[in-house]
Amino acid sequence: MNRVLIYFILLLSIIAKGEPQFRDKLSRQEWKNEITESLTKKICEPKSYFVTCYSVTSGRCRAELPKLTKACFPQRLPSSIDLHNEGIFYGATLGRCVGQKYDELFHEKYKAIAECRNYQK
Repeated sequence: MNRVLIYFILLLSIIAKGEPQFRDKLSRQEWKNEITESLTKKICEPKSYFVTCYSVTSGRCRAELPKLTKACFPQRLPSSIDLHNEGIFYGATLGRCVGQKYDELFHEKYKAIAECRNYQK
């Protein structure tokens, strides 16, 4: 599970800093929409860790990831999210949860190959 957590934290830090461009704050709903779309797009790419290291198609990943993300949104979010501070904090929190839920959902489909085990370090 550490492999998923580390990957998600790094990915969400990049997403929170880089999207959307030219804005420092988003409303709660805008942030939820943006992070769900960004996560689904980046995580479910055919060559991503989550598709490569699990026997899961991009299509199946795209179908499940928004549900996992929705289930993991923190109960209390401020009405607006500062992308440079709160976005990273809430993104990491969300990432830990989504990573754990993804691993729970597809645990039996994990491929224990060297390429995937290297993410644990």
